[in-house]
Amino acid sequence: SWCSSASFGTIPAGFCSACRISVSVVIVTAKSVWLTASCRSRDSRWRSTMLGHPGSPVTIGSWGCLLTCFAMTAGALGHQITPFELNRQMIRKGGFWQGHFTEWDALASVYSDLAFEGKEDQHPHITTRIDAHLANRVPVPVLVDRTPETRYNDNDQHWVLVVARHDINDYWVYDPLDLEGDPVSLMGRYGRSDSSVRNAIRSAIFYRRA
Repeated sequence: SWCSSASFGTIPAGFCSACRISVSVVIVTAKSVWLTASCRSRDSRWRSTMLGHPGSPVTIGSWGCLLTCFAMTAGALGHQITPFELNRQMIRKGGFWQGHFTEWDALASVYSDLAFEGKEDQHPHITTRIDAHLANRVPVPVLVDRTPETRYNDNDQHWVLVVARHDINDYWVYDPLDLEGDPVSLMGRYGRSDSSVRNAIRSAIFYRRA
């Protein structure tokens, strides 16, 4: 099997300067999230599997959050795959650099019908671009601060998958660290009370069907 297996309201449309299309932001409840299949990096079936090439110092369970987000992204775009199998495919097709670091464009290396649209770091329009992808039912892996109560450093990097709007200043995300399958609030877990969701998202990776 794969990993695990709506009342909508809208707010006024925005404009995505990166995509050059208008976007209607759709707010949903956790029960209404359209992507219902989720993966977890700590699943007992693959958490002890070495991440990347032989000799890697890390496992999927300890360092595979982006790999797991990519597996869920691939599933949403028509390729159901577990983190275990995606790890194998990425090894074969050049999806890692320096042995165990996930390439931003790894899914495009594995699947010829998926196009990498780039990685965007903190930017005033990053949420508008995310909303444009969600409107097309394409989830977005985003980088967050795993310990938002302390000053950010590279050891705080953590990737989660944005799947829907929670409210005007929040998203529903699937967190690879969770063992349960329900989406959680990005701001509730990784945001600061005095900040915005745009500031909580440090980077985002964008894909589309080719």
